[in-house]
Amino acid sequence: MTMRLFMRANGRCLLPIFLILWLTGCGGGSSSNSTDSAEAPASRPMLAARSPLYVEVTGVTIASTPVLDFYLEDKNGIAVTDLLPADLQFTIAQLDPGADGNPSSWQSYINKSVDSADAPGDASKAKIQAATESAKVGTFVNHGDGSYTYTFATDITKVTEPLAVPYDARRTHRIGMQFGSSVPVTNGIYTWQPATGATSAIASRDIVRTGSCNECHGTLKAHGGGRIETRLCVTCHAPGRADPETGNSIDFKVLVHKLHRGANLPSVVAGGSYKIIGYKGANHDFSDVAFPQDIRNCTKCHDGNDPATPDANNWQYRPSVEACGSCHDNVNFATGLNHKGGIANNAMCSDCHSSGGAAGPVATSHVVPAKVASAKFAYTITETTYNSADQKVTAKFKITDPSNGDAPYDLTETVWSTSTLRLNVAWDSSEYDNTGANAGVAKALQFAFLNAGTLNTTFHSYDAATGVHTVTSGALPVEAQGSGSGSVAIEGYPKVEINGVMVSAPVKSAVAYFAIIDTTVTARRTVVDNAKCLKCHETLALHGNNRVNETAICVTCHNPNNTDIGQRKSDPGGEESIDFKRMIHGIHAAGFRTTGIAINGYGRKPIDYSGLRFPGVLNNCKTCHTGTTYRLPLDAKVAPSVIDTGSTGTTISGGVSVPVPDTDPSNDQVITPIAAVCSSCHDKPAVQTHMVEKGAQFGVDRTTAAAAVELCANCHGPNEALNIDRVHGMD
Repeated sequence: MTMRLFMRANGRCLLPIFLILWLTGCGGGSSSNSTDSAEAPASRPMLAARSPLYVEVTGVTIASTPVLDFYLEDKNGIAVTDLLPADLQFTIAQLDPGADGNPSSWQSYINKSVDSADAPGDASKAKIQAATESAKVGTFVNHGDGSYTYTFATDITKVTEPLAVPYDARRTHRIGMQFGSSVPVTNGIYTWQPATGATSAIASRDIVRTGSCNECHGTLKAHGGGRIETRLCVTCHAPGRADPETGNSIDFKVLVHKLHRGANLPSVVAGGSYKIIGYKGANHDFSDVAFPQDIRNCTKCHDGNDPATPDANNWQYRPSVEACGSCHDNVNFATGLNHKGGIANNAMCSDCHSSGGAAGPVATSHVVPAKVASAKFAYTITETTYNSADQKVTAKFKITDPSNGDAPYDLTETVWSTSTLRLNVAWDSSEYDNTGANAGVAKALQFAFLNAGTLNTTFHSYDAATGVHTVTSGALPVEAQGSGSGSVAIEGYPKVEINGVMVSAPVKSAVAYFAIIDTTVTARRTVVDNAKCLKCHETLALHGNNRVNETAICVTCHNPNNTDIGQRKSDPGGEESIDFKRMIHGIHAAGFRTTGIAINGYGRKPIDYSGLRFPGVLNNCKTCHTGTTYRLPLDAKVAPSVIDTGSTGTTISGGVSVPVPDTDPSNDQVITPIAAVCSSCHDKPAVQTHMVEKGAQFGVDRTTAAAAVELCANCHGPNEALNIDRVHGMD
């Protein structure tokens, strides 16, 4: 039989991500961690020129020890003829179909007993874990034309130690191949039924596609970066396997659920921790991991519509103590603690968790109410104008129900009875500053046309015949009247009852532009792709679900002139820039920075992002940016970021002493534009010294910043040797 495996490789491991576990359980067989004195031939082509590799399995024979034939070529279709035994490791497992309500599971033939690092030799603490077999252990033959034969050292028909694994040729089997060392990292997977040779129409337990993981992780890399394919992971991370130091399961479904819930695990919230002790005793504590969307959104990983994952809906129909208890880890299923009664085995789960059962279907229990509610609403701005005579902005828009043929809402419906909707106005859209607004805090102006369910007819009118709402702002400040163009945005939310719970529905914000003195409307430049944000966040709903899934509204307030001074108390600590380009980089890079980052939010509460773990490849700017907007030179309109607006004293607000912002922008202290971006990630003093040597300025007045010439593009521009793509490993 023949099966071609298109497994894309990434030859670089640029930054660690939170899933690099280095678990002892996949550390390899007794020989897989040894070193090989034979170096790769000096004539080997450059890795980048060969990646990705493509693997074709041409045959598997099992008499005793399996014999695997395969062919390897690079991305250019050229045979890879220089593969060495040190480049390759194998797993081989059979699929246990499960019984008595237990889900199917992979069982490795290659296993080892792993001691606890804190009690070596104590058999009571040792755990059996799956392992890999290095190609140096079996018989490896290079045929010189890109084809290879590997004969396993493990006789899978006679596995009795340290765990008996009876061979059954009728069961689905899987071979996992890990290419690495001196060739681009690639994982090859071959799944078949030995009794018939079938590779299709057989059980496979394909539940999560690696591509789904990579939407957040960029390239999923574990155990030093060599394992990048979920179908390889599951051949080792099987039921019954555990970390000997903590006793925590490393079964894939348990491990992945628990580490994604991390900080919100009931056991962690109660004061405990969740960690795995991995390779060489490394402590991997996931107690601070925050999943960037609602944890109930199971379909983020389990996509039942993906033909590559035919078993993705198992979570709905095959509930188990192990899977459910991984998130709900304060439940004792045997005794019934935090559960309606105890259960003896997994076969009992579906008695309640099913259609017609007392608890209802599992999918119903994992509904995300806000997601359901938001599907019923849409904001669409149809027209925006500016009247130079009275300096007011008028916006016409519709609020409709996409789930009901775009039926219009007139805002008298029950869902709006306690809601507030606003028209936000910001300027200049070439680079927002909102000068003259909000007493020195550079936020957009807000006009509440629906206030706690009451329509403000000063601003608002409604045409029932067309379904069009019209809102006219108050007069803009004199500073705005000389701007080129501005923008309006609709923000706010209805409140919907979903399953007996009132939900503030996150509705995608609408943004449109208007000319003030421009002859042609100037829209804000697009730098970040909203769809890329939503790959990780699914729903990006901020400020109490008022601003949703639209970075074009974010930048109206999170502009170069704005800091968090408006939410600070008068106690020491200064200000933090909330300029979008600086703030977002700083938050996502928090775990990489040498200094912490905390921003004061609503209610004058500091939000500390220090140590936040970005799940992807941090230096891959394309994860968020559109096109080449991350490259130098920056757009000429990009302004310096204010880091200190200063204050003229303090006042009492809500019983708290707070600073009074200085309304004179000429007193602001700023960072020049390129340095404002780069130093938000690269905050080491030595790197900032380098930036200053190349013209950057930190903490200077606007006049000094305007005169500064940042020479960064001379080395880091697109055609230079140290261009951004290259130094960030994206070329």
